[in-house]
Amino acid sequence: MSTIDEEDVDASGESGFSLNRFVGHHFSCVSIPDYLVLILAITLSFGCASPSAVKHTVRKPPSDGAEQQETSTSRLAKAAANLIPNRSPETGKTYAELAEKYHRQNRPEVAVRLYREAIKANPKDARLHYLYAHALGMIGDRENSIHQAKIAVRLEPHYTEAQSLLGIMLRREGRNAEAIEALQTAWQLSPPSIPAGLELAAWELNHHRPEEALRILEVCRVHQPSDSRVQLLLAEAYERAGKLADAEKVWRSLADRGVGGAEALEHLSEINEELGNPSLAKSYREEARRIRPLDFASQPKRRMVRARPYSDSTREFPPLTTSDASKEDPRAVEISP
Repeated sequence: MSTIDEEDVDASGESGFSLNRFVGHHFSCVSIPDYLVLILAITLSFGCASPSAVKHTVRKPPSDGAEQQETSTSRLAKAAANLIPNRSPETGKTYAELAEKYHRQNRPEVAVRLYREAIKANPKDARLHYLYAHALGMIGDRENSIHQAKIAVRLEPHYTEAQSLLGIMLRREGRNAEAIEALQTAWQLSPPSIPAGLELAAWELNHHRPEEALRILEVCRVHQPSDSRVQLLLAEAYERAGKLADAEKVWRSLADRGVGGAEALEHLSEINEELGNPSLAKSYREEARRIRPLDFASQPKRRMVRARPYSDSTREFPPLTTSDASKEDPRAVEISP
């Protein structure tokens, strides 16, 4: 099977292996339309290249086993995506499929290029704009991520994931009034957006309203009872609302699963101290010290965990979630450039 290295394909589509040169070499007497070139590229990507095509390939020396190499299939598919200029809906679908593959493989820098081409062929596909917005957010391009998410919700106002992502990205930019409006819209749709709910709950905790956070988080727990993100915020909200028995139960469940690390053990230590279980509090404290000894050595008189201001500044970027419901009847609206 023929292979192409990633560096052999630049932004302009020139490479050691050129699909156009390959076609010209083997079929010089025939004029081949773009759609047949696309079919040939896809055929090559599934390993059906002829032996003579191998002469036009460039192969890297194999690296050590610790580094997983891309398969020749994905390399050829990427080359095809770069080299075919056709913008028909069928080609756009190929771009979109390749983009989502790289997106889910945590390769957003590749995905954004492919989504851009897919959208040129299908500019009114709300799902594509959402996926593009998410990939842009992953590489830190918040401004363009917000722009693409706004297009997605204009095309489909009830697109839960797009509304949620829009709110999250606006929060990252400090545009809180717009963010809360988008998050509340996503939260009120059916089913509610769990990422939007978590953002709203974190907002309430930031503003010292744990009871409001609990109201949101209890709903999140019904929909995703084992989600660690839900459980961490729920334990924090219970504790800050003074519901120590409930907080202790959730923190203990997280610690038993290895979630939360030394922070969870500190919470358990303080809660058990207040609940009148000094020996248990001591054991949790010692375990936390064992996990994070330098932190404890540098701060012998540490403030209570609950006394520290709640911060969601380290919250991870929301995972990619998709549904097909949003693309059943996209709105046909004009999108300004």
